[in-house]
Amino acid sequence: MGWPCHTRVVEYRAIREGEWDQGMTLWTGVFGVPGWLFQSLHDSTTGRSPEHTRVAVDDGRVVSAVDVFMRDLRGIDGTPLRVGGIGSVATLPEYRKQGLSGRLLEDAIAVMTA
Repeated sequence: MGWPCHTRVVEYRAIREGEWDQGMTLWTGVFGVPGWLFQSLHDSTTGRSPEHTRVAVDDGRVVSAVDVFMRDLRGIDGTPLRVGGIGSVATLPEYRKQGLSGRLLEDAIAVMTA
């Protein structure tokens, strides 16, 4: 007679409407800074899309998040150039060392490339 097997499935995806507060709670808790910083970074991203915030969700709870920042700049010769950056990489302490941030970083790179 075997024991029942319970496998946790973490979902990796873009943040959804109604989850921004969970992301803010995660970032402010992990980094220990006020939420206005993350909100200002969010608000300043050119062409902001929910795809720009990648999250790992366990049982409806945002447990890890990565934000993609897109900026319209100009190259040294004045040519318009769209660049991306990654920031606000955070994981709840009890979810660390499981590869969640690594997976989200891969997703973020795919978003920037697209």
